[in-house]
Amino acid sequence: MHAVAAQRESRPYVQSARWEALTWRHEAVARTLRAPYCDVEDWEEPLRPVTREEIAAVEARPWQLWIDALHRKILARGSRGDTAIRAVHSGRDAPTWELLELLIRAPERRLGWAHAMQHFGIEMPTLESRANVLVKLLQSAAIDCEVSKRGIALRTTRFVFMFPSAALPATSRRILAALARSPGATAVELEAVGAARRTVQRHLAALSQAGYVRRVGGGRDARYALV
Repeated sequence: MHAVAAQRESRPYVQSARWEALTWRHEAVARTLRAPYCDVEDWEEPLRPVTREEIAAVEARPWQLWIDALHRKILARGSRGDTAIRAVHSGRDAPTWELLELLIRAPERRLGWAHAMQHFGIEMPTLESRANVLVKLLQSAAIDCEVSKRGIALRTTRFVFMFPSAALPATSRRILAALARSPGATAVELEAVGAARRTVQRHLAALSQAGYVRRVGGGRDARYALV
């Protein structure tokens, strides 16, 4: 949202400067902000592709729960006039996150045990253990998640769910989650996602070309951040 506001506010100054290089950079930023970026579902509209500009408009609305499956993070905001936004989870626990993502994709955010076991290829005791971890995580932020004999259900009134528009490889998604936690990380530091350096660099190049990541500097000292 800040990038969108800054781009709009800077437009008249860029135009008055009449500097070709600056104008080109400003137009490149505008194209990035207006390009399809991800899919979003909220409490008022169904799943649809959105741009970064449109995400900024959604961010300004009175949502209570924001689950970002692109960068694997959860934001929660109080429902009684509390405007503070709390970061709840950043995707370090992959099994818990995968269960949450399956839950928010389920119709009416209700996930049956049978479907979950079939999806993950695990038995009920393991699934129950993951569900209990997820429930405690969400309850720590006053997010209502109910477990019953039939399955697990997420109860929220004003929600925003953000998904990747494309089917990103698992390594790419782990890299995005790591950059959400640690902006400005190097390729060497990103090896902690569990991939070899060449693999990390290959995925970083693809993410950069797709407009998800930007690089600052070059060589081994190059650092990466989310766009």
